[in-house]
Amino acid sequence: MDKKEWFIKIDDQKEGPFSIAELKIHPRLTPDTWVRKIEWKGWLLARQVPELKVLFEDHHSQELNDKFKPNKPQLQEDSLLLLEKPQSPFFIYWLIVLLFLCLYVFYQFYNF
Repeated sequence: MDKKEWFIKIDDQKEGPFSIAELKIHPRLTPDTWVRKIEWKGWLLARQVPELKVLFEDHHSQELNDKFKPNKPQLQEDSLLLLEKPQSPFFIYWLIVLLFLCLYVFYQFYNF
């Protein structure tokens, strides 16, 4: 059971006691809100209290990040892709051979 043992101070107005579940849904609670537990004498910022860190974690966005991770090649694969020499198309070699063959035929034709 979640005890109501937390007080907050917003705009110099003290509110509470609250349970952690109530603090989680409090509309004005931020990491910079001053908080105090019943047995404490002083106030701390909510971000400084380990027990309250769960209030400011965004579980929904972490779930979305895990679900929609981009399919990106690893660094080693990326570097191999960059280092590979692009392959020339095979038809270019045949085109060059055909060009030389045509030049040879024209040369023979004009030399007679």
